[in-house]
Amino acid sequence: MGAISDWVAGRSASLTWLEADRYVWSFFAGRPENWHSDPAGVAAATSKAQAMLRSDVLELSLTGPFAAGLAAAAGVEAVTEALASEQGRRVLAETVDALDYALGASTDLALVCPSPRRLLGGVEEVDFYAMDDVATALLEVARSVAGHRLAALVIVASPPSEDERESWSTMIQAAAHYGWASVARLEGVASAAGPAQLVDTDLVLLPDASPAGLGEERRYGGGLVREFWENSAEADLVAVDALARPFRFGQVPIQVEPEAVLRRLDQLASARDGRI
Repeated sequence: MGAISDWVAGRSASLTWLEADRYVWSFFAGRPENWHSDPAGVAAATSKAQAMLRSDVLELSLTGPFAAGLAAAAGVEAVTEALASEQGRRVLAETVDALDYALGASTDLALVCPSPRRLLGGVEEVDFYAMDDVATALLEVARSVAGHRLAALVIVASPPSEDERESWSTMIQAAAHYGWASVARLEGVASAAGPAQLVDTDLVLLPDASPAGLGEERRYGGGLVREFWENSAEADLVAVDALARPFRFGQVPIQVEPEAVLRRLDQLASARDGRI
């Protein structure tokens, strides 16, 4: 589809990006235990959900197929060994291809992974070299699907330290090499100022930033905070500002009543502008 590349290059007037993995898992797949180990199931449920979501971008988890090994991993060596699983890489490639076949060219696919520090438990004392080793392992997984149809690599983190940002550098460079946009999703960051300005990626997703906290720069997406999805007069006020933004990002919640979520999805679809 090229929605992300068009937005980054300034060729489109809007971008709607919904993080909907848990929503699809819950309402369309029946909450299976081995969700990320079933490429056909992920593709079938996501395809059904996209008829309602109508998102320009849908995400898939880089680490999902490695979840069992990572759950038992403690320390750099264990994490990198878990990410070296050939079965995990095969399942990831099959999932990308299954989603590509199910969605066609209608939707961009973004490959999402946790920051290396998160995979190491997020503790303060993790040093640069440990994070760099894990980043290299993540990059090897990403490289295994480099020939498949993907539009972006997303790194999910809390406000990162300088060392943590530096550990991403090879991943960001690889994304550019493969023709993918580099994206940081910063959780717990309520504004485009501060930590968000220090991240050297093409786009920055801020799931906890209200519309007022996003500023005017094109690379910051957000606004679809939890309140946006609720059914109240206060939520309607948030929705007015969120829908007016050109780059809208947020997580579709599974805790909010389905009718309220469907109403907001319809409003998002109506708010999408045509391409320039």
